[in-house]
Amino acid sequence: MPPGGLEFEIILACNGQGYATTTGWNNSVPTACNGLQDTGGDTGGADQTCVGWNPASRVTLSGGVRRVSKSFIDQLAASPFALTECDGARLERQTTGGYKIVNATTATLLYQLGLRNNDVVLKINNQTLNSMSEAAKRYADLYLAGNVLSYSLQIRRNGTLQTLSYAVDP
Repeated sequence: MPPGGLEFEIILACNGQGYATTTGWNNSVPTACNGLQDTGGDTGGADQTCVGWNPASRVTLSGGVRRVSKSFIDQLAASPFALTECDGARLERQTTGGYKIVNATTATLLYQLGLRNNDVVLKINNQTLNSMSEAAKRYADLYLAGNVLSYSLQIRRNGTLQTLSYAVDP
């Protein structure tokens, strides 16, 4: 396993030079390129290609429960670069409450977690998600507490309420 425990690699290019890292930017990347947006070419920006980003290998389904390892969650929390740069699925806040899933494909983590385009995530563990402050509180309750090993999402899919169940393997 590469340094940091991540099983995927980010390939960076800057001014025609290639650099590799497993957690995003590293100290070998020239300062002139550090933090610049992807320009799609070697014009001083950073071109990022995700090699080996495969959320399907990190989520299993057993008895209607999707399982994810705590180490994978910890890695993404410590370095969310893979989610922001390698995974195209996004959450859009809805004025009517909840967060709508967009750009979920079989290659995205949200899809592997059972979410589909246009699903609206309404609740986590029966707690609403109507604002960023509520979402931050749910994150703190689940992740920062460190002891929550199962949770559920209530979603609206095609007008029907559904519950998705998850387990975190230590």
